Amino acid sequence: MLWRTAIALLCLGASAACDNSDPAEPPETPPASERITGNERFGWTQAAASTDELASIQYAAYVDGSRVELAGVGCDSSPQAAGFSCSAPLPPLAVGNHTLELASFVVVGTTVLEGPRSSPLRVTVGTALVSGSSLDDVGFTTVDGVAIRLEQIADDLEDPTDIAFGPDGRAFVAEANATIRILGRAPSEGGGVVPIGGSSEDRLLAVALDPAFAQTHHLFALVVAPAPSGSGAFMLVRFREHEGALVDRVTVFDEVPAAPEPHGSLRFGPDGKLYVALDDGGVAQRAGDLASRNGKVLRMNADGSTPDDQANLTPVFSHGFRAPQALTWQASGHAWLADESAAHEPLLYTLQRETPRVRGRVRAAFRLPAGATPSAAMFYRGRAIAPFENNLFVASAEGAQLLRFTFDVADPLRVVATERLLNGRIGPIQVVAQGPDGSMYVATRNALARVVVPR
Repeated sequence: MLWRTAIALLCLGASAACDNSDPAEPPETPPASERITGNERFGWTQAAASTDELASIQYAAYVDGSRVELAGVGCDSSPQAAGFSCSAPLPPLAVGNHTLELASFVVVGTTVLEGPRSSPLRVTVGTALVSGSSLDDVGFTTVDGVAIRLEQIADDLEDPTDIAFGPDGRAFVAEANATIRILGRAPSEGGGVVPIGGSSEDRLLAVALDPAFAQTHHLFALVVAPAPSGSGAFMLVRFREHEGALVDRVTVFDEVPAAPEPHGSLRFGPDGKLYVALDDGGVAQRAGDLASRNGKVLRMNADGSTPDDQANLTPVFSHGFRAPQALTWQASGHAWLADESAAHEPLLYTLQRETPRVRGRVRAAFRLPAGATPSAAMFYRGRAIAPFENNLFVASAEGAQLLRFTFDVADPLRVVATERLLNGRIGPIQVVAQGPDGSMYVATRNALARVVVPR
């Protein structure tokens, strides 16, 4: 955190908490200057009468006097004495000296009502690792003494959103601009970039390979395409990979409304079925409507049909989610789903279906740290890093960190320890995945690296 300062609550006359209130005390003056990399988050304390009121407040940073609205804001769900603790990624900063100020605002109709700015914070952005720098030899040691370093595989990615590995070791990297970048088993093998979108506005969220990929060569992609409504629409498509090309496109389903900031995930489960998680389309009521695919985890056969053992012969496996972003399985058989509440609170749910023809239900829920909204998640099942076996790793682009969770051997739903890895070291971490050789991989905005134990 760079500063923690009270932001004056913007009183609009709609909240009793603002009635007859005195002006906020001026925030404390922060240190004259602080040296940073530009990959950190900064935090503050926001006064609000309730989480509903908190959710209506937005924030703007002033960088050397220029206004930038903040994205990726996260706030704790329970207030402290001074208010709710909030944080957000720093806006883009060039190397050098800068002055930062923070202001809260609300939008009423077409009018923006903004409160006073905080006291200025002066920072100096150094030349630590930023986008475009090599990840080679970035190292760290975990709390249990595991020495780790990164080994860069590629540095020409364009906003990766997901990755799937073929049985031959090739990596199929999903990029947000609706392209799939195919990487060889080694840099010398090269690869290719394959566009899969129907228009320049398509966005690729997730990719998954058929468990029988060696025979079928089927690749599935979850795409958000433009829709007449203005927001996008989810579309699940299947391709057949042939000598580095993606051919024989088949649309499994389409025209499912997506939220303005779409979220979704795509994975084959240990039962060989395809699981598709979709956001609520920006309408909370859809998550509870079993006739809608929004806000659900769907379970399907690889051909898009509904499995015979599904409840009520519909593909709905579980429901009630707002913005699912990642889906992974524990060795115990529990599915873990990353989601985000309406108050932008990052959450993890464990899902389990106890008998056939019954929907999966939430067995447990975990709140993640504010500002650590998941972008990907993975249970490590490899042997290359033995102390990581059966640990859960959650990548957070927002928090620029990799969260590690370890569990009670006797109770797979009991978290016994958590740890932040690579905190601000390499910028936003957008993907975490395991390769067929048991290696662990992380991806930033432009690079892919293997996590290795130095010999």
